[in-house]
Amino acid sequence: MKNNDYYFNEKGSSLVEVLAIVIILSIVGSILFGVIIQGKEQYEDQSQTNQELFDLSYSLKLFTKDLRKALSVESTSANRMTIKDESGSIDRLEYFPIEKKLIKNGDPYIDNVVEFIFSKNGLNVEIINIKLQNESNEISTQIVVRSGN
Repeated sequence: MKNNDYYFNEKGSSLVEVLAIVIILSIVGSILFGVIIQGKEQYEDQSQTNQELFDLSYSLKLFTKDLRKALSVESTSANRMTIKDESGSIDRLEYFPIEKKLIKNGDPYIDNVVEFIFSKNGLNVEIINIKLQNESNEISTQIVVRSGN
């Protein structure tokens, strides 16, 4: 009989009990809200970093592809080079270190270039070092072009 009396009690909850529940729920809610916000910020940061790395990698792949298709690669000065491909077209590349840009035939080609070095090593081997960098990432490569007999 005592068990039934507990369930059919018409007293209700006191104000202190209701306030305690509200306080506990608000603390738990604020902790969960903080965790969700932190996770969202971390996701956005990682997405931005991944996109920047993809952009840098894609630029280097594009440059490497143009060089691999080339019949000849020649340096006309410290910051200029020409690439002649199978179709006979000639691309002129120019590096502007202050603007950190590589320009191809007068049009922007690659941004964020912090280093572009073209050097000859022997008779038929050209070595191109290129380094790209943005706010949080840096990527570099060395391309060796062998031409000749």
